[in-house]
Amino acid sequence: MRLIACTELVAGDVFQRADQAGDVITMTLVPRRIAELATHPRRCCCGLCAAARAVRPAHVYRVAAAGQWQIYATRARALR
Repeated sequence: MRLIACTELVAGDVFQRADQAGDVITMTLVPRRIAELATHPRRCCCGLCAAARAVRPAHVYRVAAAGQWQIYATRARALR
């Protein structure tokens, strides 16, 4: 899997988890989620665990935080 695809896949998972919990994406949340995914067994077929082993937390943070900001901005515009 390409590194960009891995980053987007993990960022999407981080965003989804943060959105469900009502949390803001921070630089502490991203490595924690990557560590959780990295603990999956080697025979796991989810694809997220393999992607999590290949990404850099800073890149995942940038993609996930940008996505979260865009969603919040769209929701705020809809409320006007």
